[in-house]
Amino acid sequence: MSGVFVAAYSYGKSASVPAPHRGEQFRLRVLSMVEICKKRELAALDVISDVVSSVIRKQSYPDVLNFINT
Repeated sequence: MSGVFVAAYSYGKSASVPAPHRGEQFRLRVLSMVEICKKRELAALDVISDVVSSVIRKQSYPDVLNFINT
């Protein structure tokens, strides 16, 4: 096997550390967003609600962290 193939095949796989489940990934992302909101002094619930509402309506993600204005 070539090294590239082995690296591509094993990407994201580790025998010693199992990959987190989707629910765990979601929880970590939400907690990360809450911490970002705290640092930017934003209301985390409003930010997350805006993103979820956009996803449900199949719209593009809103600029909830004001990246466009900075």
